[in-house]
Amino acid sequence: MKRLFSMAAAACLLLLAPLTLTACESLPGSGAVGAAINPTADEKALFVAEATFRGALVAVEAAVDSGKLKGENAATVRRYLAQARTALQLARTAYAAGDAAGVLRQTRSATSALGEVGRIVGPGTG
Repeated sequence: MKRLFSMAAAACLLLLAPLTLTACESLPGSGAVGAAINPTADEKALFVAEATFRGALVAVEAAVDSGKLKGENAATVRRYLAQARTALQLARTAYAAGDAAGVLRQTRSATSALGEVGRIVGPGTG
């Protein structure tokens, strides 16, 4: 039951992640305090992509443990997870370099790959 709940929660996170990226808006604030409580769109996108990746890993683990993910689907998921991991690494590098456009481009790539993981691992995986 605990595993089913974890899988359902992770699947919900995977399904909602693309929607949260479109809702990245700034909150009011200014100066150093404002910067600390008012993350930029690229910071929000990176946070969402990282959280989505962690959720995907939980969902994949639950699907493997339950026997619902195997064979060709497992290989496909592995490829998408590798793509997402690479995109997140590139997004972190872009963030460190102050390249907001690069962060957004790479987080979009990561969440796209993770969306495919969610499609495969989601309810009714067979």
